[in-house]
Amino acid sequence: MKIMVGMFNVISLVALLLVGIKISNLVLQKFKVNRWILAFTAPMVILIPTILFKNISPWVMNILIVIFSIESIMFFEITRKVMNEKEKKFSKLKKRY
Repeated sequence: MKIMVGMFNVISLVALLLVGIKISNLVLQKFKVNRWILAFTAPMVILIPTILFKNISPWVMNILIVIFSIESIMFFEITRKVMNEKEKKFSKLKKRY
């Protein structure tokens, strides 16, 4: 039984990562998102409800953790894309000189 729970956790983690990357790509196609706003608001999704409410349902807490995870994945995906763009610009400048 423990093996099945572990397998479920691994599969759900991989699914969460893939969904987070897909959502970030869809959002970036439609909007220009500031990555630092995402970095600041991601922990606030969990901190503010835990400070305001003493008893939070485990279901609500799990949903907040998923939202936090997706925002964090979006932050790192945006950072990766920005770094790739800067690397391309730098390599073009390097070829000129």
